[in-house]
Amino acid sequence: MYHIFDSDNYEEYGVSRDPDLPDGISFLTGKIIEESLAEPLEFFVDNPLDIPLADFTELVIPVMSNKLVTLLKNAGIDNLQIFRALLHNPDTGQNWTNYQAVNIIGTIACADMEQSKYIDAGGAGIILVHFEKLVVNCKKTHGALLFRLAESPDKILIHEKVMGEILRHEPKMKVLFKPVNLS
Repeated sequence: MYHIFDSDNYEEYGVSRDPDLPDGISFLTGKIIEESLAEPLEFFVDNPLDIPLADFTELVIPVMSNKLVTLLKNAGIDNLQIFRALLHNPDTGQNWTNYQAVNIIGTIACADMEQSKYIDAGGAGIILVHFEKLVVNCKKTHGALLFRLAESPDKILIHEKVMGEILRHEPKMKVLFKPVNLS
């Protein structure tokens, strides 16, 4: 029912440097960013001229193509805070303006910690958990379509309905969907 929605961490190219943000601003908390940010947010990328950018790329801040953002919204996603982005390759001078920096609003604590296998880097079992095997308790998600996992906020979970809509419209979309186990 849910998948981890991710950029392909094994892609050779993508964002090589996020923009500098004011102190206290984070795209990982699942909270609305109240402060205004100077747009476009400039990201450095390392794609050669002959290798197209993925539709979803990130270091810390999610960056999505306009096409992917539109597909998410058309599939019913309404918890995105969007900032214009400029992706710039300093080696080639190439720029891309058809991308958005995306803040995903909302976290849900839905990991079944008894069935999951994880390393508790934070020591409290609440945040900074690195999952070797993630098991999601679907009852705790209440059918949410897209959210950050509260126990590990760098993980974005997407409902299979939305994933299916994306792939139905763009079967070659350059994003990664990793299935999770359910309890």
